[in-house]
Amino acid sequence: MDKKYLMKIVQELSANIPKFYIASFFEALWFPLPVWILFFLANGLNLEQIGILIGVLFLTQFIFEIPSSIWADKHSRKRILIIGALFSFFSLLIFFLGNSFLSFLLAVFFTGLANSFRSGTDSALVYDTLLNLNRERDYNKIQSNINGIYFLGRAVVAVIGPLAYIADRKLPFLLAAISSLIAISILFLIKEPEYHKSSGAHLGQIKEGLKFLSSNERIWLAVLVFSLMSAASDVLFTNYQPVLNLVGLPVVYFTIVYLGVNIASFIGSMSYAGLAEKLSFNKILAFYLLVAFAVSLAFASGNLFLILPFILLLSFSFGSHNAYITSLINKIAPSSHRATTISIQSLINMIMLAILIVSVGKIATDYSIFWGMVFNAAITSVALIGFLFVKFNTSIKNGFEKT
Repeated sequence: MDKKYLMKIVQELSANIPKFYIASFFEALWFPLPVWILFFLANGLNLEQIGILIGVLFLTQFIFEIPSSIWADKHSRKRILIIGALFSFFSLLIFFLGNSFLSFLLAVFFTGLANSFRSGTDSALVYDTLLNLNRERDYNKIQSNINGIYFLGRAVVAVIGPLAYIADRKLPFLLAAISSLIAISILFLIKEPEYHKSSGAHLGQIKEGLKFLSSNERIWLAVLVFSLMSAASDVLFTNYQPVLNLVGLPVVYFTIVYLGVNIASFIGSMSYAGLAEKLSFNKILAFYLLVAFAVSLAFASGNLFLILPFILLLSFSFGSHNAYITSLINKIAPSSHRATTISIQSLINMIMLAILIVSVGKIATDYSIFWGMVFNAAITSVALIGFLFVKFNTSIKNGFEKT
């Protein structure tokens, strides 16, 4: 093959990396996020209708999580990301133009599609780019940077979103739609790397992904333990505002807390590559479990001054979750079903989250939210005990690389 042509391909693929960074930042600028519920209430929706909207959002993401990744593995990861970004733009446009429950229902449907099309596919595209460049060892660093930039964008949202809402409650959606268009234009410029595309049937692709995970006992257990820990962490994030409200933090400070959460997540994400070089896979997972357990107990204490620093600790841990699990799967999964395997893990996480969040909600309703946090701590402790009793291969480090 001509050397000039090879150099051109290398340059184009290398140029993907800063494009990933820019696209991640603009995709994060979902300005309505801090005021989403307030927006629905201001448009006359009741809590039941808001619950339906959130349910449709998660149900849509659940249904399309694996099919979208299969399509990416079989055809084009770049195209599926662009389609997902277009869905996000359409949802924001509908939010901006609509005022009724039905219009918002359509908007959250497109939001769910956007989330499912991006999940798994984005990290697989990053890894394949580095694989083509013989730089797969840089994945932890690059993915951590991408995640960190994303959380930095969320920190911007924490400041700009509420201010835009005060000016006009539709303005956050307009600003987010403009940011979405910029992200779409960047995605079009990305050079799709070569990878082995799956040629099997869609159902066979799912079976292959499950077979791959279950064929290695350690990987399967790691996915299950990580997914349970991640679900417990998501429960904590879902409930930190109600907990802060109950312990007496004035609502005016919630934006500051949200900003702190995203800054801590940014720091955690940017720190992951360095931690992965120094700590084994086992130790990092144990750290995640201990954090989820400790934060659950801190929330259960009802002490504001204990809860606030533990929210930041949870955010620091959360910032590196995505880089951790995608690094593990990307390094060992065949390229023909890499995105599918990541999405299967994500689906397992969503199932565990659905069960756990309903259980915690039931306990919070019947007793108190603080007892719900005790239950969350108990579930996390079960995962931690199970993890400690299982013998992982101690020669495996940094995403199953032998030291």
